[in-house]
Amino acid sequence: MIAIPNLIAQYPLKGADAVHLAAAIWLRDKTSLDREFAANDASLHFVVSDKALANAAKKVGMAVFNPEAEP
Repeated sequence: MIAIPNLIAQYPLKGADAVHLAAAIWLRDKTSLDREFAANDASLHFVVSDKALANAAKKVGMAVFNPEAEP
């Protein structure tokens, strides 16, 4: 698990954004341990339109979806 202070130190994130990302990382790591989730080829996407937060999420290996991006 990546600690919130580490996220803030590594990336230009606001406090709430770091909490949002840390929760998503925790969920990603927790679901990757779940055999049923993994067996269904399910994937977790981090949905965000904030560019700084999206970039940080990509750098920690999250699949990112921006609902405001054009197709």
